[in-house]
Amino acid sequence: MNNVVVDLRALHRNRSDQPSYHLASEDHLRIQVFNLFDKEKLGDWICEGNALITVIGGEVVVSVDGKPERVSELCQAVIPTGRPFRVTAENGSATVQIVWTPPFAKINDINA
Repeated sequence: MNNVVVDLRALHRNRSDQPSYHLASEDHLRIQVFNLFDKEKLGDWICEGNALITVIGGEVVVSVDGKPERVSELCQAVIPTGRPFRVTAENGSATVQIVWTPPFAKINDINA
């Protein structure tokens, strides 16, 4: 990671044309950003590690164990190890940052 401080709003403005990108891949965590179209989803996944989801722009529905909850801009959702989850953009496009720990924990697509 080159920068110690990251301006999430600037990323949202300046990199919205990229479907996804990494901010960091370090010894103990990986930071990935996803730009989602309206109704686009990530998952259904089960991660063999933890995930922290931060909504940078827009609004998403995060479902954990099949229970949906709206998550708005600058709010977070914590996904514990082994819990099935999905992120769906709602009411337009959305940008989410996912912090994975450990950085390359296995992610299982439960619909595959």
